[in-house]
Amino acid sequence: MAENWLVLDALGAAGEVGEALRKAVQGEAASRGVSCRFVSIPSSGLPSCRGCFSCWTKTPGQCCMADDGLGLSAAIAGSTSLVLLTPVVLGGHAPGLRLAMERAVLPNLLPYFSKVDGRSRHPNRYPAVPALYGIGLTVERDPESAQLFCSLVARNAANMRSPRHGAGVACRADGEAGAAAVVRSVLSDAVQPDARPRLIVALVGSPKPRGGVSATLANHVQDWLTRHGAVVRPFSLAAARQDEEAFVALAEALGEADAAYLSFPVYADAIPGAAVEVLERLCAYRREIAPDRPQAFFAVANCGFPEPVNCDAPLAMCRLFARQAGFAWLGGVGVGGGGMYEGRPLSSFGFLSTTARRALEAKAALLLSPPPPDLAQTGDILVPCPLPDRVYQWMADRGWQKALAGKDAVRDALARPYAVPGASS
Repeated sequence: MAENWLVLDALGAAGEVGEALRKAVQGEAASRGVSCRFVSIPSSGLPSCRGCFSCWTKTPGQCCMADDGLGLSAAIAGSTSLVLLTPVVLGGHAPGLRLAMERAVLPNLLPYFSKVDGRSRHPNRYPAVPALYGIGLTVERDPESAQLFCSLVARNAANMRSPRHGAGVACRADGEAGAAAVVRSVLSDAVQPDARPRLIVALVGSPKPRGGVSATLANHVQDWLTRHGAVVRPFSLAAARQDEEAFVALAEALGEADAAYLSFPVYADAIPGAAVEVLERLCAYRREIAPDRPQAFFAVANCGFPEPVNCDAPLAMCRLFARQAGFAWLGGVGVGGGGMYEGRPLSSFGFLSTTARRALEAKAALLLSPPPPDLAQTGDILVPCPLPDRVYQWMADRGWQKALAGKDAVRDALARPYAVPGASS
């Protein structure tokens, strides 16, 4: 089959930036000598799929409603690439385009199930399957919506069994040049990928001078990323809080990075106040000087209690930071029983740290993949203490008793220096 592109255009009257997206797609097709057919998708769309499955059982391969949906199914089956142009609505396609896809794609699949990469899919009705590319348009920069849109395109491609896919989101604020750059990036599967290593910024949010458990966890991620070809630049939020030059160096490094991650201890059910102070300043800085590329972010919270659920609120705070600072949120890792991992490399704890290491490495791997990951990979991972609660508590109590022992005498752990004289005990 000669290469040909089918463009489902739901942009409507999208102004100059929308026209720039259309022209950029036409230009990419012309530069490759590919025929390109545009089909305008109205905002009202086709009548909704009724879920009757007649296209599988009564009229195999054809929708039972005789309207424009039949022509779209035929056009998709006869194309080598399907390009979607759409405003981003609730992180997905415009309703009219959604209706068209629901009506047009299902008849081109078979009803049977097959397993692909551990997930159930439908086989394709036709031997040749088009590549799928999605190009969205937003009014303002919205990393969360962009991440969801790209993930949905990836899932659509998996369901269609497309051999290739790509997705990106343009913003009206970026103008016509920015829109054209997004189109080039999405449709560049024939272009050599960028060979430079991924630049990752590692943030340690512990107020301790040497970082404690937070540094142990951050260093494990750094070592894994370095072994896999990334360049990692570590920064201490405590140092950035105390020194203006250190803060500016951190903010500038984040602007240049492809991704970042934060490791911190849980203080009073939240991110430590000193770290929050720096994160708040970074949000303000990045609102003034926005990054020129999509960036991803995940966080690692460690709690002294054995239950990792204590990390849920601070990780939710990190998700809000990611949104306000313009990062795509990749989820977090909540580590219970953080005191287990004090003072030594994580790998030195052997099987006791296996679950923690796997969780950290799973998140680290997301930083190395330029396309946004499947949303299933961006949830929080909770890592329970590897010891039974009673054993962990006994070890912790022994540690406090040892710390209370001074050189001359044992300090009174039950001292009440602020007790009111004469008050009942």
